[in-house]
Amino acid sequence: MENPLPSGKYEALKAALLNAYEATQLQKDSALLSLNGLGDKKPSELLQHMRSLNQDPATLFRALFLNQLPPEVRCILAQTPEEDLELLAKTADRIMEVDFPSQFPSHQR
Repeated sequence: MENPLPSGKYEALKAALLNAYEATQLQKDSALLSLNGLGDKKPSELLQHMRSLNQDPATLFRALFLNQLPPEVRCILAQTPEEDLELLAKTADRIMEVDFPSQFPSHQR
């Protein structure tokens, strides 16, 4: 922000700080998937915390899907901006066929 706008300075600063320090949705989804019980929270506090981590069930489902894949495949897919899960799964299929050919029998197409 070398040349801030004369109006909307607060909003621009807030957006820059959130962009720099806020966890990504993938990080929030991973934290949600790794929760382990109530801890020292009341059930209502736990639910509020869980809702603060994820507002969109689609991103959670994506994180759950990616979490089931081998780490090597996840690293490659992290480079892919693809949002459509069907296309992401097909990309993962191709990666698995190349990187782990013994696990997938070749099929005649």
